[in-house]
Amino acid sequence: MIDPGALDALRLAAKALEYGAGVLAAGTALFLAAHGGAMGDEGRRAARRLAVLASLIGLAFVGLRFAAEALWLAGGDAALAADPMLLGAVGASAFGDAALVRAVGLGLLAAAMLAARPLPAALAALAVCASFALVGHSLREQRLLLGPLVALHIACAAYWIGAFAPLRRAALRRPEAEAAALAAAFGRTALLAVPALIAAGAGLLVLLGGSVGAALATAWGRALALKLALVAALLALAAVNRLRLTPALARGEAGAASALRRSVEAEMALAGLVIAATAFATINAAPE
Repeated sequence: MIDPGALDALRLAAKALEYGAGVLAAGTALFLAAHGGAMGDEGRRAARRLAVLASLIGLAFVGLRFAAEALWLAGGDAALAADPMLLGAVGASAFGDAALVRAVGLGLLAAAMLAARPLPAALAALAVCASFALVGHSLREQRLLLGPLVALHIACAAYWIGAFAPLRRAALRRPEAEAAALAAAFGRTALLAVPALIAAGAGLLVLLGGSVGAALATAWGRALALKLALVAALLALAAVNRLRLTPALARGEAGAASALRRSVEAEMALAGLVIAATAFATINAAPE
């Protein structure tokens, strides 16, 4: 028998790492499809390598989550968790459907990236994002609204997260003018993606909680509030990048590239916390 506390920790870690790897793979593919022309040959190769690695890690954690969910249903009994009927029940659940779509999407994404096919990779990335709408609070009565909102929210978040590694690499290795051009191009598309991300998140909050106040009275709403606070910090850093650091980099100011790199690294750390908070909320509070 596995201790309940250890099993909860396993489920949380597997979910957070699966979310993180899946979103990173999808976001890298979306960023490459949108801005590959401004990244240079080596930048594109690096992005493809990252997307393949993240996809493979995501696939591994899809499998680990499947095993963890079976163990949870079996009450921590490893022998019972291996029973074909119980495994079939996990596979036939909403989680099983989402896991299947996510695994297929990640596999296709990795294959497309290995073949240097950015458009098919981006389509596979959208399938990965859509898989998050097949479980959890998307299955409530308003699912025709909740499903698209979840998918849009994840896709916009993935695109943002997928920008971090290419922007950091550009600040480290590309000429300042090229790094500034890539950052500026991302900033222009982010003007559409970030408001869509926020609007979709607000829509989810209202649909699930009835109102912002009502949602914040629940455990799930409070967990979401923590996530929103982290997102607010991310937005503040993004604003600094767009309004101060990117123009400074374009002007060739001393230290601008290093400052942009450090800011992107801080965004990466905050994004990791957002993913962990999301996994914690959906396991401990949300109706998944």
